[in-house]
Amino acid sequence: MTSSTPMYMGGPNGGTWNHWNYSFSDFNEFYVLKEDEAIASPLITARLSRSFKKRAMEYFSDCPNLVSKLDKRMYVKDDIKDVIDEYNECK
Repeated sequence: MTSSTPMYMGGPNGGTWNHWNYSFSDFNEFYVLKEDEAIASPLITARLSRSFKKRAMEYFSDCPNLVSKLDKRMYVKDDIKDVIDEYNECK
């Protein structure tokens, strides 16, 4: 993931927390990696290229229900977390 805005990491009174505090909207690129893959694939990129819908439909082609929802535009790139969650539930 790459960030278009800085992430905040800090705790109360100047201390630090052991986790990053961020929102999915803070990022402009997302890559996905299945367990059997060695290299992550771009799903959303900052560069103009293939659409999120086309990339997602191709990448998640082994989950017909998700592909159908993507084709019907039930998900858009702002729904990236929901798309990933649904794919992870698709078995």
